[in-house]
Formats: sequence, C-alpha cells, structure tokens
Amino acid sequence: ETCNRSFREQQDPVGACVGMKGSRVQQIVRELDNEKVDIVPWSPIPENFITSALNPAQIVNIRLSPVEKRAEVIVERESL
Repeated sequence: ETCNRSFREQQDPVGACVGMKGSRVQQIVRELDNEKVDIVPWSPIPENFITSALNPAQIVNIRLSPVEKRAEVIVERESL
C-alpha cells in the first residue's frame, strides 16, 4: 500500500504516514540509527517516480529496462 494515494479527498495520506510533527517518521529514523529517510510520492509512471526520488538532481536522461527491472539515470554533473 502506498502513502500518497487516497480514495477520500479529505484525507492527507502523506501526512497520515508522516504523523503529527513527523512523529511516525522520527520513530523510524531512530530505529535506523538516525539514517536519513526520504518520502517519495508514488507514481505508476517509472520516470515520474525516479524524478521525484532523485529530486533536486537535474535529470538529463532516464533509460528503463523493464525486463531487467532496472533504470539508468544520467544527471547534470552539478547534481552528483
């Protein structure tokens, strides 16, 4: 189940997953020894999902290989 989709317009699914003042995410971060966690909005379109996941990097090109379930992403040098 993803955290950014809801069938009810009144619900904020990302907010529900993050928790009040980030409390749910903070709990997870503590469990991971303070490892940083990014929350990426789900998209069924791989290019959109990858772009969101790598934000703020400036993506030049995305090559998908659905058979291998692999993506090759080229970004601007300044984004590395």
